[in-house]
Amino acid sequence: MSYELERKYRPRGFASFVGNEAAVSLLKSKFEANKPPHKLLITGPAGCGKTTLARIFKKQIGCSDEDFYEYDAATTRGIDTIREIREAMRYAPRKGDVKIYFLDESHELTGPAMNAILKALEEPPSYVYFILCTTEEDKMLPTIKSRCTHIRVAPLPSRDLMQLLHQVAKKEGKNVKMEVMKKIASLSRGAPRDGLKMLNAVIDMDDPSTEALVDATIDNPTVLTICRTIVARLDPPTKFKQLMDTTKDLTQDAEKVRYAILEYLRKVLISNPSDATAEKMMLFSQSFIYSKDGGLAVALYLASKI
Repeated sequence: MSYELERKYRPRGFASFVGNEAAVSLLKSKFEANKPPHKLLITGPAGCGKTTLARIFKKQIGCSDEDFYEYDAATTRGIDTIREIREAMRYAPRKGDVKIYFLDESHELTGPAMNAILKALEEPPSYVYFILCTTEEDKMLPTIKSRCTHIRVAPLPSRDLMQLLHQVAKKEGKNVKMEVMKKIASLSRGAPRDGLKMLNAVIDMDDPSTEALVDATIDNPTVLTICRTIVARLDPPTKFKQLMDTTKDLTQDAEKVRYAILEYLRKVLISNPSDATAEKMMLFSQSFIYSKDGGLAVALYLASKI
């Protein structure tokens, strides 16, 4: 496939945005009143439409590509970046009437950087707009939140996500089994982006199955290695320490990794129903069920001791 479904079917306007009606309605009302917020904070889980809403905002307000400045705060998180923004915002837009500074994962900003962006938010020029997005609202300074119009997005209910997946599959001329749709909705936990990525992984298969879906969605070699190591129980135990060290690179998406491991273990249980294997796999699985977020490395350690 020469394209990705999550990009091909990304909403281009409010009308095509699925779910989160309250968030969409709030933004629409601001534009209808000709009062688009100069300082917008969008919070919510990954893959649920924060960046999409930011790009819809850009389109609605008529911001040119040249005047849309996007920063990944996870990598450009220091005060120097904010100083550059504060200096640059003094100058008029290059093309058009507005300029937008979009800071994704803004909770990653350092303390000094947050205080510096706070100053920028206080009295921006009339042509400057800020959009801050984050998956971790609690890490944002209360003073930043109080200065912004705050919009929260949430995961889609399973029914709505399945409807979206069905519509996309139909537009692609594909017939995907209902059980596969249900599994995608379960694995993606209500995130449209993840759901469309999973659908993209299996949609061209002649007869996609839920097992094929699990294989296709574990696209990170490190995660797959972890899964296979847990099942094979490689010795010596130091092998597990090496694998735990690798999880440092996976911490930004620990929940997705945890779900991938759980699905892999479930698949092993189904494919190898012997009592001994089933008992061992159930013990392994228990280590991961309650290991949300930062507990991933701890779960791996517990699994290595079984």
